[in-house]
Amino acid sequence: MMPEKFNKLREMEEFTDELFNRIFAFQEKTHSAWDSSQPFSERIKGLPLHNLIFSNPDRDPETSGPTVAHYYPLREENKALVYYAKHVADNPTILDVHARNGFVGSLLAREGITHISHHPSTAAADASDLTERSPSGRIDVDTTTPSPSSSPSTPSDQRLDRLATKGDEKCGLKVIGLRDPDEKPNQIADFYDPESYELRDGKLTDVDFPVDVAFSAWMPTGQNFTPDIIKLKPKLIIFIYTEHVNEHSKLWQTGCEAAFSELPDNYRIIDEWSIGRPENMLQEAWPDLSASIEETRHVRIFAEASVGDIPQYAPEQMATPYDWEEDLELALLAIEAKEHLRSRGIAV
Repeated sequence: MMPEKFNKLREMEEFTDELFNRIFAFQEKTHSAWDSSQPFSERIKGLPLHNLIFSNPDRDPETSGPTVAHYYPLREENKALVYYAKHVADNPTILDVHARNGFVGSLLAREGITHISHHPSTAAADASDLTERSPSGRIDVDTTTPSPSSSPSTPSDQRLDRLATKGDEKCGLKVIGLRDPDEKPNQIADFYDPESYELRDGKLTDVDFPVDVAFSAWMPTGQNFTPDIIKLKPKLIIFIYTEHVNEHSKLWQTGCEAAFSELPDNYRIIDEWSIGRPENMLQEAWPDLSASIEETRHVRIFAEASVGDIPQYAPEQMATPYDWEEDLELALLAIEAKEHLRSRGIAV
């Protein structure tokens, strides 16, 4: 008898029909993702995981980067990144160093902005949402989100006072994306949320504003932007990268080893985790879909010496996932079910 956790796979046939309809709609460019006149929330609705792993069949790799993004972001992971960002400034300015079409940075920005409508100060009301966690060491994640275990502590009065707000206002963080004109544009060239994210064309040397957090996701292959990032004196640096080596160029797919490890002594690692994508993940669940390589992406967060100790992120309640995370959940569950059957000697 199969364990109860696999019961969700009973819905696999119906889900598969719906999934393939979404994939076909994306490939035929009838999905809202292609329509820049639509609100960002509509453009990401029902976006298939398949199209965050693979580019569209009509993409020309000579002129375009990935159709949407280099990797699939996870909601709880973005909440963790915003948590750390908000510990270095009241309303931090985040520089999305490799903005491209703005998709990844917009998802991050949307996690950090809160619309507040009330009369008295919200400090007391928010106290239950600010239960902080003590550090619990390195996070190594093979599937989806960081999940450290730790014990709660009470946030300080000073921290609560900083969060007090008045009337009807929008608070949070500011994310500015920097799009390098020398980098190949995504096939969907503009895929950002103008309500929460600002996209600018330029290079790091053009940055003329204070940067609290440098967000470097998928540094261009073989390059090291870190020295120029350091010159901006950010309080926090977030790297998202993979150590996968291109079999033809022999270069790292993202940046180079020195970019993510050789930082000045005044920067220290405050958190890191890894997220693995199994080989042929979608094909294992849906044989009609394409094969894919195994890939592990890493998140490494550095804080400047002036930043005090930050309790490690540990959610008390998991966030509602992005739509493509439902595809991910079903794919990983199907793989786990197959492994369970094989362990019992059943060929699948």
